[in-house]
Amino acid sequence: MVEGSRAGAPVVLAFPDLAWWDSPACREILPLRTDHLAGDVILVEGAAPDHDSAAPAARFRAAAA
Repeated sequence: MVEGSRAGAPVVLAFPDLAWWDSPACREILPLRTDHLAGDVILVEGAAPDHDSAAPAARFRAAAA
């Protein structure tokens, strides 16, 4: 985030493509999120194939230890 603030902590997930968001598999597990969490969903297309979305969180945890 460049400006402003967001409540809570972001969760970043990677999927093979944006079509997955509207797939039967995604609809099947959607209640796992919607029944237990409130928040925004932001879809971003174009992450590099070798992108590791967990790497920044691991660096933050290591720095805090």
